[in-house]
Amino acid sequence: MRATFWRQLTPGTTYWRGTVPMKALGGQVLSPTHKDIVPGEDGEPYCPRQEGAAIWQFSGNRTRALFMACMRQHGTRTLVEVDDNYLVAWPGRQFFDTGWVSNDKDSPEDAHSTEIHRRIVQVGCDGVICSTPYLADYYREACPKEVFVCPNSIDPEDWSDPLPREDEVVRIGWAGSISHNLDHQLVRRALRFASKQEGVEVWLIGFDPALNFGGWDFRYRRLPWADSVTDYFQNLLAARLDVGICAVARNSWSRGKSDIKALEYAMSGAMPLCSEIDCYAPWKGKPALFADSPKEFERAIDWCVRHLEEVRARAREAREYVLAERTIDKNIWAWEEAIASRPGDGEN
Repeated sequence: MRATFWRQLTPGTTYWRGTVPMKALGGQVLSPTHKDIVPGEDGEPYCPRQEGAAIWQFSGNRTRALFMACMRQHGTRTLVEVDDNYLVAWPGRQFFDTGWVSNDKDSPEDAHSTEIHRRIVQVGCDGVICSTPYLADYYREACPKEVFVCPNSIDPEDWSDPLPREDEVVRIGWAGSISHNLDHQLVRRALRFASKQEGVEVWLIGFDPALNFGGWDFRYRRLPWADSVTDYFQNLLAARLDVGICAVARNSWSRGKSDIKALEYAMSGAMPLCSEIDCYAPWKGKPALFADSPKEFERAIDWCVRHLEEVRARAREAREYVLAERTIDKNIWAWEEAIASRPGDGEN
């Protein structure tokens, strides 16, 4: 095997940053357990299931730091992979407990902290894999080793064809979780406007404003939270969205996000409507719309409602762009470059 991806808890990050590149590279995705570090015949610890390069998803606690140190002592190239900025605290943590803390002293039970993550990046790995150029530039300031950009890519085999849009109903949707608690003010006004238009449906996939955002006082339809990536993809397809909202409020943490949402919408047959933020830079000049304020999102939605035929044409072009340039077979070279650099030197 060329690589072992050591996963975190979330199915979404495991899929995009583990399963998809793992299948293309030839490797395995594992959850670390106490059986994954054992004493060898000479009494020194080793990791029996580790094969190839070791890629650790956003490590930030003592246990993972010790695993990585053991692997590096045995000459294994050991990398940290990040799809978000874990060097700073998520500003929405008052709404949603991620299990991360800012200072390790706050965590007697070996929880993840930005403090330990920074230390691992500085001295506990052979390099860092980032999902975007912005994130890579940020991590280069903290990591004295190599930093690689491996963009998120889709595996076409995991997607069915979009369902046909045979009526004149305009379907505008937003998929996400409670983690968008800081973002909903960008689009609430626009979605309220859309809900009042004849022949328009507002769809929410995942979060429920009645539970998460204090309730929304306008009409919308909802598909529930999905516990697997496969079910989530099927929900996106079932909604038959014409427009998929990619709303992200700008802050030091959100600028490190990636464009997964736009990829998902495009593959389901929807045109992405994106925030003006670093993560959606790959969509500039592509078949997508951009907005940067509640008023701009409302204007963009108004345009979409009045130009359904063009919206659906752009949606088809968006999917063509993803299939032409953003598949894993087109981008696996970046992962190959990351694992093929010099082996770990055993420094701790």
